[in-house]
Amino acid sequence: MTFLQIILIILVGIILLLVELFIFTGSTIAGVAGTILWVVGVIAFYYYYGTVMGHWALGISLLLGIGLAVATGRWLGKRDVGLTKTLDGKMNTTPQDELETGMQGVAFSDLKPYGKVTISGKIYDVHSEGGYISKGTQVSISNITPQEIVVKSV
Repeated sequence: MTFLQIILIILVGIILLLVELFIFTGSTIAGVAGTILWVVGVIAFYYYYGTVMGHWALGISLLLGIGLAVATGRWLGKRDVGLTKTLDGKMNTTPQDELETGMQGVAFSDLKPYGKVTISGKIYDVHSEGGYISKGTQVSISNITPQEIVVKSV
């Protein structure tokens, strides 16, 4: 194997590792192929050119790989790649500052045991304490937790 062929094998391996790292993250195929090529190239240097050249090939390829990874990361960081917005919404939050135990409302839908209730002009998702409550029934809040509002029929 010639010197140039071994260098090309190592470079293709490093490029495949970068492709796995930055483009096809999690696909494994490019990462495994890149690792195999890189290791085969370094072993070929040890086999054909001796220990000293093998050490040089290992050190230079590690530095090159790390340098290319840093450069690629910085380059991609400046481009419009990936998410640019932060999701800051919340799920299943109970407006505890607006509601109090004992407040009354009307079942906006059938509670089987979950449903919707209108309290002070706003609609809330609730859980009924006693099972089924039909639409239009007067209800009162019996318990409020961070996850749910519990109501019972009046």
